[in-house]
Amino acid sequence: MFKKISLLFLVLSITSCGVFKPKYSKPSTYDEKARKVLIEFSPLLQDCYIKELERSSRKIKGSVTFKINIAQTGKVELVKLIDDTLRNKRIKGCFVKTIHKIPFPKHDNVEPVQLNQPFKFRYPKNKK
Repeated sequence: MFKKISLLFLVLSITSCGVFKPKYSKPSTYDEKARKVLIEFSPLLQDCYIKELERSSRKIKGSVTFKINIAQTGKVELVKLIDDTLRNKRIKGCFVKTIHKIPFPKHDNVEPVQLNQPFKFRYPKNKK
Protein backbone atom coordinates (compact mmCIF):
# COMPACT_ATOMS: atom_id res chain seq x y z
CA MET A 1 0.00 0.00 0.00
CA PHE A 2 2.64 2.51 1.04
CA LYS A 3 5.04 1.57 -1.76
CA LYS A 4 2.49 2.72 -4.36
CA ILE A 5 2.58 6.24 -2.99
CA SER A 6 5.02 8.47 -4.82
CA LEU A 7 7.89 10.42 -3.38
CA LEU A 8 5.57 12.39 -1.10
CA PHE A 9 7.17 10.72 1.90
CA LEU A 10 10.63 12.07 1.66
CA VAL A 11 11.49 15.44 0.31
CA LEU A 12 15.14 16.37 0.22
CA SER A 13 15.34 20.00 1.17
CA ILE A 14 17.97 21.68 -0.86
CA THR A 15 17.53 24.99 0.95
CA SER A 16 21.09 25.20 2.17
CA CYS A 17 22.47 25.39 -1.38
CA GLY A 18 19.69 27.46 -2.95
CA VAL A 19 17.70 26.12 -5.84
CA PHE A 20 18.93 22.78 -7.11
CA LYS A 21 19.63 22.86 -10.83
CA PRO A 22 17.53 20.77 -13.23
CA LYS A 23 18.78 17.34 -14.29
CA TYR A 24 20.27 18.65 -17.53
CA SER A 25 22.56 21.08 -15.68
CA LYS A 26 25.94 19.81 -14.62
CA PRO A 27 26.61 20.45 -10.91
CA SER A 28 29.37 23.02 -10.53
CA THR A 29 30.24 22.73 -6.82
CA TYR A 30 31.01 19.70 -4.71
CA ASP A 31 27.95 20.40 -2.52
CA GLU A 32 25.74 20.23 -5.62
CA LYS A 33 27.41 16.99 -6.72
CA ALA A 34 26.94 15.45 -3.27
CA ARG A 35 23.28 16.51 -3.11
CA LYS A 36 22.72 15.04 -6.56
CA VAL A 37 24.07 11.72 -5.23
CA LEU A 38 21.70 11.96 -2.24
CA ILE A 39 18.78 12.50 -4.61
CA GLU A 40 19.87 9.47 -6.67
CA PHE A 41 19.93 7.36 -3.49
CA SER A 42 16.69 8.84 -2.09
CA PRO A 43 14.69 5.63 -2.82
CA LEU A 44 16.89 3.80 -0.27
CA LEU A 45 16.31 6.57 2.25
CA GLN A 46 12.60 6.58 1.46
CA ASP A 47 12.51 2.86 2.27
CA CYS A 48 13.58 3.68 5.84
CA TYR A 49 10.46 5.81 6.21
CA ILE A 50 8.13 3.37 4.44
CA LYS A 51 9.24 0.42 6.59
CA GLU A 52 8.52 2.37 9.76
CA LEU A 53 5.12 3.51 8.45
CA GLU A 54 4.21 -0.10 7.74
CA ARG A 55 5.39 -1.17 11.21
CA SER A 56 3.79 1.69 13.12
CA SER A 57 0.11 2.55 13.49
CA ARG A 58 0.75 6.28 13.87
CA LYS A 59 1.33 9.00 11.32
CA ILE A 60 5.00 9.94 11.32
CA LYS A 61 6.03 13.41 10.19
CA GLY A 62 8.78 15.89 10.89
CA SER A 63 12.30 16.59 9.79
CA VAL A 64 15.88 15.67 10.56
CA THR A 65 19.12 17.37 9.60
CA PHE A 66 22.35 15.44 9.42
CA LYS A 67 25.92 16.67 9.25
CA ILE A 68 27.70 14.44 6.74
CA ASN A 69 31.49 14.50 6.50
CA ILE A 70 32.81 13.13 3.22
CA ALA A 71 36.48 12.14 2.92
CA GLN A 72 38.64 12.98 -0.09
CA THR A 73 38.00 9.43 -1.38
CA GLY A 74 34.22 9.97 -1.35
CA LYS A 75 33.72 7.71 1.67
CA VAL A 76 31.41 8.97 4.41
CA GLU A 77 33.40 9.47 7.62
CA LEU A 78 30.68 10.87 9.86
CA VAL A 79 26.91 11.13 9.93
CA LYS A 80 25.70 13.15 12.90
CA LEU A 81 22.17 14.26 13.77
CA ILE A 82 22.11 18.03 14.32
CA ASP A 83 18.35 18.78 14.28
CA ASP A 84 15.35 16.54 14.90
CA THR A 85 11.59 17.11 14.93
CA LEU A 86 10.87 13.59 13.67
CA ARG A 87 11.56 11.83 16.98
CA ASN A 88 11.84 8.31 15.54
CA LYS A 89 14.99 6.33 16.39
CA ARG A 90 14.38 3.57 13.84
CA ILE A 91 14.17 5.94 10.88
CA LYS A 92 17.19 7.95 12.04
CA GLY A 93 19.25 4.79 12.59
CA CYS A 94 18.31 3.47 9.16
CA PHE A 95 19.29 6.82 7.60
CA VAL A 96 22.69 6.80 9.30
CA LYS A 97 23.42 3.25 8.09
CA THR A 98 22.24 4.03 4.57
CA ILE A 99 24.15 7.32 4.25
CA HIS A 100 27.36 5.59 5.38
CA LYS A 101 27.01 3.18 2.43
CA ILE A 102 26.54 5.88 -0.24
CA PRO A 103 29.57 6.34 -2.51
CA PHE A 104 30.07 10.07 -3.00
CA PRO A 105 32.37 11.52 -5.65
CA LYS A 106 36.02 12.12 -4.81
CA HIS A 107 37.11 15.68 -4.10
CA ASP A 108 40.38 17.62 -3.91
CA ASN A 109 40.07 18.98 -0.36
CA VAL A 110 42.56 17.61 2.14
CA GLU A 111 39.99 17.94 4.93
CA PRO A 112 36.59 16.19 4.75
CA VAL A 113 33.81 18.15 3.09
CA GLN A 114 30.96 18.87 5.50
CA LEU A 115 27.43 18.76 4.13
CA ASN A 116 24.47 19.70 6.34
CA GLN A 117 21.45 18.04 4.79
CA PRO A 118 17.83 18.34 5.97
CA PHE A 119 15.23 15.67 5.20
CA LYS A 120 11.49 16.32 5.59
CA PHE A 121 8.86 13.65 6.12
CA ARG A 122 5.15 14.05 5.43
CA TYR A 123 2.45 11.48 5.86
CA PRO A 124 0.61 11.16 2.52
CA LYS A 125 -2.96 12.45 2.27
CA ASN A 126 -5.48 9.85 1.20
CA LYS A 127 -6.81 10.51 -2.28
CA LYS A 128 -10.58 10.28 -2.66
